[in-house]
Amino acid sequence: DPGQSRVQVRVLRLLAGVTTANEEWGPAIDSPFLLSRNAAGFGHVFFGTDGPLSLGPLRVSARVIAGRLEQSPFATTSLSARRSLTGIVAAVGVRQLPGLEIGASRVFHNAWPDSGLRARDVLSQILKNPFKARLSATLGGDGTEPDNQIASIFARWNVPGAGIEVYGEMGREDNAYDARDVLVEPDRDGSYTLGFQRVWKRPDGSLLTLRGEVLNSAASHLANTRPSGPPYIHTPITQGHTQIGQVLGAPGAFGGGADIVALEWVTTTGRRTVTWRRLVQEPVALPAPKDVVHAVTVDWLLFRHRVDLAPEATIAYELNRVSTGDALNFRGALTGRLHW
Repeated sequence: DPGQSRVQVRVLRLLAGVTTANEEWGPAIDSPFLLSRNAAGFGHVFFGTDGPLSLGPLRVSARVIAGRLEQSPFATTSLSARRSLTGIVAAVGVRQLPGLEIGASRVFHNAWPDSGLRARDVLSQILKNPFKARLSATLGGDGTEPDNQIASIFARWNVPGAGIEVYGEMGREDNAYDARDVLVEPDRDGSYTLGFQRVWKRPDGSLLTLRGEVLNSAASHLANTRPSGPPYIHTPITQGHTQIGQVLGAPGAFGGGADIVALEWVTTTGRRTVTWRRLVQEPVALPAPKDVVHAVTVDWLLFRHRVDLAPEATIAYELNRVSTGDALNFRGALTGRLHW
C-alpha cells in the first residue's frame, strides 16, 4: 500500500489534504482506543487545524476525516466489504493552565454508498445526535440502519517544567439510546484508559523515562442483564472497526484489556528499553475463564555511522483459559536501517 503518504495544503493555520497515513487519536501512547498504528493506514481526506488555534483564553484544535475501509481478502463478501469511515476529534486547552487539554472524538462506520461518499453524508454522520440511537426492529425501529459509532472523551496534562504527564480516556462502543441511558449506565459497552509518564534528565544529558498505561475494556456486570459485547464488533457491518482485517484501534481493547510498564534510557548514541506487558483475551460468552499473556521485552536502538541497529528479545508466558495449555515462548529479532 502507499504507506505513510500525504498531499496537503496549509492556509492560515488550517490544513486540508488526502492521505493514506495512520491517524492516532487520543492521549494514549501504547493503546489508543479509536485510531492507532496497529492496522495499515487507509485512504482518506482530512480537514482541520495545524496545531492549536487561539480563541481568546482558549486553545482549540480539531480534525475531520472521511475515507474508505477495505476488508481482508480472507473474509467472505458481505454488506461491509467496503465501508466508509467518518470521524471528528477536537481538543480544548486554557491559557491559564498550560499543558492541559480536554477533548472528545467519535468515528462512524457505514456501508459504502454506490454513488460514492459525498460531503453531506460526512456532515450528517459527524453531526448526528450522540444521545439518540437508531433502534433495532425489536425496539421500535426498522432494523435496517447499518451505521455504528465509537466515541471517547479524554484529558491530558503535561505539567510544564516538571517532566510529568498524566492522561485518561473513556471510550464507548455504539450509540446510547438517549441521554438518560448515558447517565444511568455510562459503563455499558465502555472502556477506560489511564496512563502516565515521568522523565528525569541526568547530569550527562541523557533521559530516563518511566511510563505506565492501563486499558480496561472488560464487560461490566451489566452484561448479566443487558446485551453487551467487546469493542469494535457490530452488525450488520460485520467487519467491525478494522482495515484489511486488522483492528484500527487498540488490539487489547477487543480482548478485554492491556497493561504496560516501561523503563527507557535515551542517550545521544541510542535507546535502551525494558518493557512489561499484560494482554487479556476475554471470551465473548461470560462468565468464562480468561486467556492472559505476560511478556517482558528488552530492546535497544544503537546509532552507527551508516546503519542503525535494533536488537530485541522477548519472553512471553501465556496462561491459557483452560488451565492445561499454558505456554512459554521466546522471540528474538535484529533490525537494521541504512542511512546516508
